[in-house]
Amino acid sequence: MFDILFCPFNGLGDKFLDIIGACVLCDLLNKKLHINLNTNNQNFVFGSGRYDASLFNINNISISNNNDVKYNNILISENPSVSLSPIKIFNYLNNEKKMNISYETILHKFRENARNIKPSVDIEKYIPKDIHNAYGIHLRATDKIFTNKGDARHETEAYAHNIIITNLLNDITNIIINEDKPMFFLASEDKQWKENIKTKIINIGNTCNKNIIFINYSEDSLSNIEGFHSVLDLFSLSRCKRIYQGIKYSTYSILASLIGNIELVNYANHINGYDMCIIHIWKPLFIPFIITQNIEDADYAAKPFTNLIIK
Repeated sequence: MFDILFCPFNGLGDKFLDIIGACVLCDLLNKKLHINLNTNNQNFVFGSGRYDASLFNINNISISNNNDVKYNNILISENPSVSLSPIKIFNYLNNEKKMNISYETILHKFRENARNIKPSVDIEKYIPKDIHNAYGIHLRATDKIFTNKGDARHETEAYAHNIIITNLLNDITNIIINEDKPMFFLASEDKQWKENIKTKIINIGNTCNKNIIFINYSEDSLSNIEGFHSVLDLFSLSRCKRIYQGIKYSTYSILASLIGNIELVNYANHINGYDMCIIHIWKPLFIPFIITQNIEDADYAAKPFTNLIIK
């Protein structure tokens, strides 16, 4: 019998950031947790929201593809990647449960649980051996750019997206200039956009008289297992030197950075509406910070979203 059942929603980044949050919460509440990874058949512009649990190797977490377990309560994250974020858990435990838990303790447990997420043997064998020499670039286009209406907290208009890409390419140019053998790994749900950026990087290399090395998978890295390629990209990104986000905000590369304990570069501060960006909710996990200021920033960004619910 499990104390709490949790069924995460949305894509891979949202799901696993919420899973990390659920693990932290249940650990601090001394509750036995079970994760049902695929409780729904959600499909998105970028693809399916289902990921086979067999692709992960996670110690001390009960996780499966089905709901065939007995439990006492259900944990609900009404706003995936926010309702179970560090600031929401901090507020819930200290304000509603009247526990004296420091923000630093919660952040530490988030990092600890993230690093506990490992690839299965089937994923591990396809992760390129020299990936640790590459800079990871996460590109997102299909559902993060809008022309008329969108959510400014995590989406961008086309002109703002161009500003982000310009800054990304400036950093890539500096890498190419300063590295003897510049090496990159590109991850994206949009093959055409990925090829577009790859061409731009090659052109920069030609201008600098540098040969660019791109990390690719072996030809036989194909699988019919649900979510195989998204999970493979995730763990490959997590092994890179550093991850650059070619988008205003994405939980996918935030998750990869946390799993690999590597630096994440985000460019949202170059565009309007930065104070509203959800990146503030996760920023304290990555950047040396003044604790009071970042609690306030995270709390401000998280306030419009629903708190976690246990029923």
